Amino acid sequence: MAVNIYDELKNALTQVKTVLEEGADTIRPAVQAIAAAIPQVNELLTKLVELLGLLKTEIGKLDTSVIPIDKVLPFVNAAKTLLDSAKNVLPEADKPKVDTALEVVGVISSFPTPEQIKAEVITLVDQVAALIGTLRAP
Repeated sequence: MAVNIYDELKNALTQVKTVLEEGADTIRPAVQAIAAAIPQVNELLTKLVELLGLLKTEIGKLDTSVIPIDKVLPFVNAAKTLLDSAKNVLPEADKPKVDTALEVVGVISSFPTPEQIKAEVITLVDQVAALIGTLRAP
């Protein structure tokens, strides 16, 4: 199975965001207490925010126009129309095959566009960077 690096990145960012949001009241004072004894903790947090900024910049540079989803969707929509029509004509025994094909068409049609994926990841990067920033000791 092919690895979807955007899904992996999105999942990792979502996981960090969730941990920080749900545990902020416990994590923040603990990190700040550790930072009082080990000042490099604040440097680590600063570096993480900087790296997230670099990641955001690189994602922003991605050219989503090279992924021609708009070229495929008309075919997928036409295939759905054909399958819906065929379902009314085919014998009952063949209808499960049409239903399976319609499920696949539904999945393909529901995929987010590359622009949506890019925007979602950039939003998550911003949210995680802001949450990490709140952990720094004053």
